[in-house]
Amino acid sequence: MNEFLRTIHCSIFKKWVTYQLEIYHLEENDDVISFHSKNANGHIGFYDNDIIEMQIVSTKSEEVEFYLHFQFQNFLHAKDLFSQMNTTLQQIEESKTIKVLLSCSSALTTSMFASMLEESAKENHLDMHFEALPVTDLLYQGDNYDLIMLAPQVSYQLPKLKNTLKAKIIALPAQIFARYDTIGALALINETLSHKEEKEEKKLFTIQRHISDLNKVLTICFIRHRKNTKISYRIYDHNKEIHEENMILCHVGLSDLNGILDQVFHIHPDIEKICISLPGTTDGDSIINTYDDFKMKDFKSYLENKYKKTFYLLNDTNACLIGIHATLKDYKDIGLYYVGKGNNVGGSALILNDHLIYGKNGFAGEIRYMHKQYENGLEMVKTEEGAMLVAKSYIVPMIAFIAPAVIAVYSDMIPNINELKSLISEDIPEEYLPKFIKIDRPLDYMHLGSLMHISFLDMKNKNLLE
Repeated sequence: MNEFLRTIHCSIFKKWVTYQLEIYHLEENDDVISFHSKNANGHIGFYDNDIIEMQIVSTKSEEVEFYLHFQFQNFLHAKDLFSQMNTTLQQIEESKTIKVLLSCSSALTTSMFASMLEESAKENHLDMHFEALPVTDLLYQGDNYDLIMLAPQVSYQLPKLKNTLKAKIIALPAQIFARYDTIGALALINETLSHKEEKEEKKLFTIQRHISDLNKVLTICFIRHRKNTKISYRIYDHNKEIHEENMILCHVGLSDLNGILDQVFHIHPDIEKICISLPGTTDGDSIINTYDDFKMKDFKSYLENKYKKTFYLLNDTNACLIGIHATLKDYKDIGLYYVGKGNNVGGSALILNDHLIYGKNGFAGEIRYMHKQYENGLEMVKTEEGAMLVAKSYIVPMIAFIAPAVIAVYSDMIPNINELKSLISEDIPEEYLPKFIKIDRPLDYMHLGSLMHISFLDMKNKNLLE
């Protein structure tokens, strides 16, 4: 489709979108359609070069629940992306009730208080639902709630849980809990939920390894969460980040990746090298155990033939470890244990003597095949204690066989890295224990690892030419 026809079709799509959103409160200007529902605010922007931006923000959590930035290609593709945005909007609308979780050591005392709060909320016409769970279940189930209130007897766990869970968490004052003061508790809930917290900023790293001076390159990272996938892409020019976009999708298809690439290459046609990191097993040419649309033979060749540019495929855990390695210049042997948020099954990666271990067909690190050693392994990882036992079962063999100097751990179910180290020391003598590092915000490491991967292959190819 030429640019003239594309612009006409894009304007028709804008009209169609307006009709679809008529059930909401709409505000329109030349470029942006803003819409407001009971539980969400959103906008769809139409910009130069037929660029479309879609965003939905939950009014309860103030979190971006859906974000997409793409260039209009055809009506069918744009309609599919709008449908995904609308699905997210409906999910937010259906989960309108504020869910509050009370927690103590066994959930016995908090269960009674939760019932009383449920009744008091109804009497005061508040759209709230209260439940109670033992504190041991919070790490796995806590993010299903808008607010968690810890009973005084377990409030000492507040710092650890705050660093791990996305939900807001507070400690119930003893004077409220001891008297079962429902009015005081409801006032505290309203005050807490109305408080706006500062957003966490992107992590900045100092690269400690040699990196070639790269011309403009693109890194695309896919992170799979429990209910959706976050896609993030960054553009680097001579190793400096010059642009970043993020989007959250319920379902990921090949059209989503093509949409990103079409948009980026339209604005930055001088990009020649692209690294894509995503879940799955890859040999560098194809990828399996990943999103259905990407399970094709010679996926790399498909992309290179379509766009006439150089593409690299990288497993997400490997990308993360390469990024970690780039920030630790004094260590040649590093291991990574990685379990994504809301996931039961993790992966691992190894760098030995400053080289990433791929294994046959890229299979190294696929520890999910080891879950059979625990009959109830998938249930175990739902608690902090069980998650540490499962992690130990993978890390101990890693130390025994490889003995890396450093092991990095990413798992929202393991908030205290020292407790994991202590558990592993029951099997491994102290003098052989590696340095343990807990990482957060793995996306930043994945982008850095993807950039380093392009650099490594760039230097390797130049050496081959020489």
